[in-house]
Amino acid sequence: MGLSIPLIIFVGFAADIIGPPPFFLSTQPLWISGPIIVGLGTVVSMLGPILVRRYVTLQRLTANNEIAGFKYAAIAVLYAVLLALATVAVWERFSAAELDVVHEAGAAENIYRLSQGLNDKTRVAVLNSVANYLKAAMNTDWPAMDRGTVGMGGGAAKQALDAIYATLVSSGVQGESTVISEMLRQLELITQSRRARLVAS
Repeated sequence: MGLSIPLIIFVGFAADIIGPPPFFLSTQPLWISGPIIVGLGTVVSMLGPILVRRYVTLQRLTANNEIAGFKYAAIAVLYAVLLALATVAVWERFSAAELDVVHEAGAAENIYRLSQGLNDKTRVAVLNSVANYLKAAMNTDWPAMDRGTVGMGGGAAKQALDAIYATLVSSGVQGESTVISEMLRQLELITQSRRARLVAS
């Protein structure tokens, strides 16, 4: 009991300095967050037995050995189950995000190919907007996702998508309605995939 109060005070003080641990670690490079997670866990696990051996007598530890063995076995099983569930959940999220990126890139490629059925002026405008979107996604969206500061609002990528929508809707050339309808469907797929990608990050 005497050790728990200083420990709580120390944890609270550390949280005030570095902020919430999950968010703090997720915003750091791997070479910083890795040693913190592994090293801090190792140090705490080594300090625990040292403090217990110093303040608890050997006779009391011997009396609790049999009970503690069963407790640790139950904790180990529970930890293994939780670790497996966390691993599966993270892998499923990764697979879903990867699929969203594949759909997004595939839809952009389809728009590029379908633009061959448009008149020259509309085709050039659509291709320029698609190129602007892809550049914004690579140069703006992905770095923001890596930093954890991505937003669902405006930005160059959204402006490029709006430009494609505006170009296709305002074109209305006779004989291109089928191509434009399919391009709008592909554009909607890009929008949905981008939104899912940003949410998953």
